Amino acid sequence: MATRLPTVDSSQITTNSCSGNLVESNKVRVSRERKRLPKWFKTSLPIGKSQSVYNSTMASVKDNHLNTVCVEARCPNIHDCWGRGTATFMIAGDVCTRGCRFCAVNTAKTPPPLNPDEPEDLATAIESMGINHAVITVVNRDDLPDGGASHYRKCIMAVHDRCPDVGIELLCSDLDGNLESLKILLNGLPIRVFAHNVECVPRLDKIVRDR
Repeated sequence: MATRLPTVDSSQITTNSCSGNLVESNKVRVSRERKRLPKWFKTSLPIGKSQSVYNSTMASVKDNHLNTVCVEARCPNIHDCWGRGTATFMIAGDVCTRGCRFCAVNTAKTPPPLNPDEPEDLATAIESMGINHAVITVVNRDDLPDGGASHYRKCIMAVHDRCPDVGIELLCSDLDGNLESLKILLNGLPIRVFAHNVECVPRLDKIVRDR
């Protein structure tokens, strides 16, 4: 039986040479010429001890029925943070009344009711994680008369009462500009850091922000 010789894709053979010298395909050439992403752009999955810590952090969040901006906003750094035993908790639900174009958090004009157990659940999770600094962010609750200020306060106070040595950082909503709600929230509030995410420069507000 005759032996069949291997075939070569004609697109990989030079047309101006009788010897038929092979040249790299377009796919290989493009791959070779493509610029590599910088090292800081990449992230690694947790392994070993980091994997165990990641699993423990995830359990603390799930067992206490909590939300995190890490998950809801699809943060690409979740494996790094959770692998070090830290997480940014998101209180007042997982549905925001704003629909900013840069944010992956779910949005609705009328989110589900607040969870009255959330303050104690949050305190339990932070206590079990053994962290010394807790970062807590919120969803906007324009559906509530005080913009969620009283609930935010209950969560902060519950954490402080249970873990008085834990520093608390609150990334707050704008409370729809309600200064009375801001007073309700901040009066004697035991936090180390109070901040509000600006997210973009003023000239882009109307383009990317919901309000």
